[in-house]
Amino acid sequence: MATPADGTTRPSPDEPAHRLRAEIERLRDEATRQRTLAHRRAEFWARTDISLGFPAALLAGTAGAAGLASALKPQPP
Repeated sequence: MATPADGTTRPSPDEPAHRLRAEIERLRDEATRQRTLAHRRAEFWARTDISLGFPAALLAGTAGAAGLASALKPQPP
């Protein structure tokens, strides 16, 4: 900023460009950080989904087989 003899401050012609460039760089850095964070979250939930889904599928299959086995047993008269 340029300061004339009367003490007022006037923005230099380059200042808006500098501020805009700094804001663009800040936004870019923030977007990169958010992308990395979102990628880590997605990996976590993909692993969690698999680690919880596989045992649930095994239990469901076992329960289904047990239900079918008991339904196919001959009933006493």
